[in-house]
Amino acid sequence: PSPCQLQAERAFLGAVQALLANSSTSAPLSSIHVPQCRADGEWSRVQCDGPPEQVFE
Repeated sequence: PSPCQLQAERAFLGAVQALLANSSTSAPLSSIHVPQCRADGEWSRVQCDGPPEQVFE
């Protein structure tokens, strides 16, 4: 795996752990962001479900 993929994997696992730790509070899927590698080798957070938050701003 590329360094981007390894970084994104760690961020994803951290998000899942935080979600499981707070399982008593059900967060909407739109509040969860998943890391995704870009063509330039960096990664960005992608919203899990629903329109991007910027749409509402």
